Amino acid sequence: MMLTILLPTQNRSSFLRRALKFYEEEGLLYKIYVIDSSHPSCKSEVRKIVKSSNLNIELLDYEFGVSVHDKELKSLNLVESEYVLMIGDDDFIFPNTIVRCVEFLNNNKDYTAAHGRSYLFAVENAATYGRIKSIEVYPQAASVINSSEQRFKAHMRNWTTTAYSVQRTKNMREIIAVHRLFGDDIRFMELHWYATNVIRGKVAKLDRAYMFRQVSLRKEWDADAVSIWSETPEFSEKKKILIKELSNDLTIGNSRTLEHNRKICASELTRWIKDRRPLRPFTLKNILNHSVYYYLNKINEKMRMVRNKKIVADKLAIEKVRVFVGRTDSVT
Repeated sequence: MMLTILLPTQNRSSFLRRALKFYEEEGLLYKIYVIDSSHPSCKSEVRKIVKSSNLNIELLDYEFGVSVHDKELKSLNLVESEYVLMIGDDDFIFPNTIVRCVEFLNNNKDYTAAHGRSYLFAVENAATYGRIKSIEVYPQAASVINSSEQRFKAHMRNWTTTAYSVQRTKNMREIIAVHRLFGDDIRFMELHWYATNVIRGKVAKLDRAYMFRQVSLRKEWDADAVSIWSETPEFSEKKKILIKELSNDLTIGNSRTLEHNRKICASELTRWIKDRRPLRPFTLKNILNHSVYYYLNKINEKMRMVRNKKIVADKLAIEKVRVFVGRTDSVT
């Protein structure tokens, strides 16, 4: 097999069961490592679910409370395939598109990651099964500019995720290894991960349905949360680490000096953080403090809301997920 799937789960056996059932019905053939760090009271149910699955699956059991970095890196070190895909237990990714992503990366060595069109969906009462009450476009983008510096700048000004893309195993392993420096600060880990992917290579977005993610209750990137986070005592030190790591990668990928690349990384990161702070109080000074990219992204968000009402490209995939999640004969 050319690809291995990593599927982390914690205290959500009903979502894990649903995910594995979906992949069984879709005929997924790739090896899956279920990375379980559930509370001891939930572990027996996870073992039961994995044992009863007909997929090519193996359970990796970690202690409850283990760091995100430790369990991801230890699991990645077991992967022998050239490509790897990390997916959530509340996600659905279509196997046929995974195959196309692997084929694309195999034929395009200057790309680090590939995905397709993705969506967010919300279920009534945030349940495992039930009526899907909304579906919207999930922000995953292509990054195909030849210059690593320009790819990085474009990414930081229109920030999207690459965590759930098909990726080269060696690259992801090197990225996750750095995350110990951030002490499990999920924001710095994600900033580093996504930016490093676009610095090291291009990112492809294939013209087909790829992933459906159930809306979570995560608040890490809310404006108030980012504002509080950016004022914590440890923030400045971790920011220096992030700038150092990103500028080192940029220096490998372009012909500019390390000092030049540090200035680029520091400037882009400072602007990125500023644009995510609350736009209040609503004063002229506060308005001017936000860059033009802040307002362009706000316009883009409004346009995405309009597009959400006119989703037509993936009607069959949307209907498949709607029927699967809405079924009444499922074991929960």
